[in-house]
Amino acid sequence: MTSLPISHVTHLFRHLYREMPPLVPRSVRDDMAHALEHIETNMDLTETDIEQMLINFGKALWPYRKAFQELYDVCHMELGEKLFLTKLDNRLKKRYRVYLEHGGCYADLHSGKDVTFFSEDERVSLCTAFIVVRKEVALQTTQRVSSVDREKYEGRVVEFENILDDMEKRLDIIRQMVRDEQEHPRFAAEMRALIYHFEEGLCLLSGESDLDTLCRIPEHYEGRRYELSKFHR
Repeated sequence: MTSLPISHVTHLFRHLYREMPPLVPRSVRDDMAHALEHIETNMDLTETDIEQMLINFGKALWPYRKAFQELYDVCHMELGEKLFLTKLDNRLKKRYRVYLEHGGCYADLHSGKDVTFFSEDERVSLCTAFIVVRKEVALQTTQRVSSVDREKYEGRVVEFENILDDMEKRLDIIRQMVRDEQEHPRFAAEMRALIYHFEEGLCLLSGESDLDTLCRIPEHYEGRRYELSKFHR
């Protein structure tokens, strides 16, 4: 469990709500709005309470966020650099062209690589440009999702929902393994924390979660259990 400050968890909850991808069911939107109001007005809630609510809604939004991110990445690949150049003044455009002549590229600069090529003031301007570009690409992606790419987006949402369903089934199996663990209660607590950390990744509380990570948990479980069994012989 993260034990993050309530203000930070609340901020993440608010961020997930405000940055909700397109076409999320109205029922989910309404439930999350009511939950956010409850969080912001009920001072008796603990960070654990809010984290669990965040995880529950994070799972509901995860397929939409993943599908939107895929289409966003495609849109950014097509439009990102063109939009970026429109945000630079003439002097910085010239510096950017020199950067390209020295072997740099837009993707590297966007990821934070090679920033030392530019002065501190130039970096501030570049960062501002990237922020505006991300907003405009997100808007373009939303427009595509609502029109020409809607069918593709909805199809990917369904595919990610199936992946999430598979994750949940695997998590249930691991939870049962942990519940059956009688010999090493501290190890069971360790595994519960590992499961919780994976769930946190689905809603931005920790590093991104994926199926590969989940598939490694049972292997880790068996390995740790074997080590503990040998140690306690």
